[in-house]
Amino acid sequence: MENVRTRVSLKLVSSDKQANKLMMKTTFKDRTIYSENLMAIHQHKETIKFDKAIYVGSAILDVSKTFIHNLFPYFDTSNYPKDHYCFNENHKNQPDEMGGKILKEFVSLRPKLNAYKTENNDEVKKAKEVLNACINHISLDNKQICRNMNFIQSNKHVVHSKTMNKLVLSGNDDKQFV
Repeated sequence: MENVRTRVSLKLVSSDKQANKLMMKTTFKDRTIYSENLMAIHQHKETIKFDKAIYVGSAILDVSKTFIHNLFPYFDTSNYPKDHYCFNENHKNQPDEMGGKILKEFVSLRPKLNAYKTENNDEVKKAKEVLNACINHISLDNKQICRNMNFIQSNKHVVHSKTMNKLVLSGNDDKQFV
């Protein structure tokens, strides 16, 4: 929802006389100096038109809550235990991943790479587009995984092997973090 009270008017001026005139008004908020001859004067709006009603946003929120509440009976709970109060065989589209079990711990390193432990200490590890050898090293205690990488390198025509401890899986996605 947009709050129309927070809107500002921005005026660019190139002389001190214009700047002083605008800064003396009661609507003056701030100024930004770009160069010796250019300044931006921030002012509150003199008149506010309430064309974006706040109550419309809250009405939309109420309607969406009602929609989600009415959607609940359509969840697929066919893989729950038969004595569970949410068990229902009518909808068999996409069953609940946990099958009604309670999560004890959950670690997510990045999207589609997570591990969790249920109430009876069963560990489940999931990783899309990651080697199975790396998946076995994921634990709920480690937030990142380092592996020893062996490689052959040549320096001034002398060949030798190296071992390097390399970060394999981490919560920092290289596309978003510098």
